Amino acid sequence: MKHEGNKSAWLFGIGLGAQSAFRCSRVGPGAVGAGRGSGSQGRPASPAPTSPRPTRLPLQSGRGPLIPLCLWFTLTFGCSINSIILDLNCADVKPTGILSLDAGTSSVRALLFDFQGRGLAEFRRAVPLDFPHNGWVEQSAGQLWQALYECLEQALQFARAHGIEVKCAGLTNQRETVVAWDKTTGRALAPAIVWQDRRTTEACEALKQQGLETQIRQRTGLGLDPYFSAGKMTWLIQNKAEVRRAADRGTLALGTVDSWLMFHLLGKHLTEASNASRTSLYNLEKGNWDSKLLELWNINRVWLPEILPSDAMYGNIALPGLLEIPLTGVLGDQQASLLGQGCLHPGETKNTYGTGCFIMQQAGSTRPESGNALLSTLAWETQQGRFFALEGSVFMAGALLNWLSDELLLADSMAGLNALAESVPNSGGVILVPAFTGLGAPYWSPRARGTWLGLNAGTGKAELVRSAFDAIAHQTADVLDSMHKATGIPTSALWVDGGASASKILMQRQADLGGIRVLISPIQESTAWGAAVMAGQGAGIWTLERAENPSPKAVFTPENAMSIQEERQKWSRAVQVSLNWKG
Repeated sequence: MKHEGNKSAWLFGIGLGAQSAFRCSRVGPGAVGAGRGSGSQGRPASPAPTSPRPTRLPLQSGRGPLIPLCLWFTLTFGCSINSIILDLNCADVKPTGILSLDAGTSSVRALLFDFQGRGLAEFRRAVPLDFPHNGWVEQSAGQLWQALYECLEQALQFARAHGIEVKCAGLTNQRETVVAWDKTTGRALAPAIVWQDRRTTEACEALKQQGLETQIRQRTGLGLDPYFSAGKMTWLIQNKAEVRRAADRGTLALGTVDSWLMFHLLGKHLTEASNASRTSLYNLEKGNWDSKLLELWNINRVWLPEILPSDAMYGNIALPGLLEIPLTGVLGDQQASLLGQGCLHPGETKNTYGTGCFIMQQAGSTRPESGNALLSTLAWETQQGRFFALEGSVFMAGALLNWLSDELLLADSMAGLNALAESVPNSGGVILVPAFTGLGAPYWSPRARGTWLGLNAGTGKAELVRSAFDAIAHQTADVLDSMHKATGIPTSALWVDGGASASKILMQRQADLGGIRVLISPIQESTAWGAAVMAGQGAGIWTLERAENPSPKAVFTPENAMSIQEERQKWSRAVQVSLNWKG
């Protein structure tokens, strides 16, 4: 499966906080400069070419004629508009703002928020994924940096053009993905190994057979799974000659995505505590790199970055030709979403429907007991102390919907998938277990494979799509059930965000199958907002309580309770088929 992104310009509306805005984006592999593989360079020698500076257009209130405006831009300027935000109420734009850099799995964005939490602008670039072998998922580290640079440049141009003083910046990023680079040149030595990658399955199983999983879980809060970063680092050293040579020269740098990007933004080898906690090298109790784990994974401490708190003063972003901005907050993307949705008190739970589903519950200052089904992880480390979370990760959510549209061609958009799912009362007995890269929580089975059960001659596109929506909701319900078992406290409500949370049928199915109220976040971009809140605390603008007590945009409550138990039992039987698949 090859991710190609969208290939044409589209104009569509987004909601950021209480303010409406419009974006015209061209996304795709061609939008991000450097090619794939280890030849990609680090910081551009000169500012990368960009589209014309974003300019406000006179718009009518409401959503207006979207496609004609995009065509007007194309005809007027003779080019595709890479990214543009049009503020619908010029008087509301504040003279000061916070920049949030969000380096996700499939795209990178720069967003500007004012001090009221309203979105002023967003600039986006797609970053394609590569699938060179079965179970392998890679990404060009050079493209990732180039995309961030271009988004940052456009955001700062926008701020300068509109008189917005950017007080500070926050960074949030995909977690567990590993980059190896040379400290002297800044050049990536191999493609980044993405969090979804399964190539280290055998290495993890070998450590399990040695009886080391309990020790690793006690020290890190994490299980032994290819998901986490340590095995990826070891694989790069053992299998990439250029990485090995850099290690021998003493110039090797290893890190997660936050570390790679900060090296180019700041010229320093740093990482943030919540990102470090996802590597399987970080001692969750002591808050530092664990010497026994480093020895276990054959990782030299000198290759790793310095760990800083989430609200530290990391340094000044000072790139040629751009405004200088202090970077004062960094968080892993799921921790940023937890903060952005206002989950500051123990028991408050969120789910982000992104590439995967990431269910996280605030645990406060006490490390939670996770059992073997879930993860104990760091929520953040700040001036107020160290705070923990309970987490369950589902590997296929938005990626599953992309597969339905891009590979199976069942629909050409999310709206098309929704329409198909809503056209039938149920899946007609069809059950999909999307274990395309194994199963995450609560099963942690890297060898599980996808299964589609219950097909019959009457099964059509609508039933297939409906079964995929059900699968996303079932997987989340599995994690919620495990959280209840681990804590003994039922979760009363689930805050949700991410692209797929816009689907009403999916959210209703989530409420039904999870037996829980589903609360739609008022800020669609809660991950980016969480990074901005952390940066605001680091800069002394506010405290984390700035994110507290949001009012949900919509609420879904459970229905059809009588039939849910039978559905959940059938789902469990289908999962067992997936787990035991020997093909």
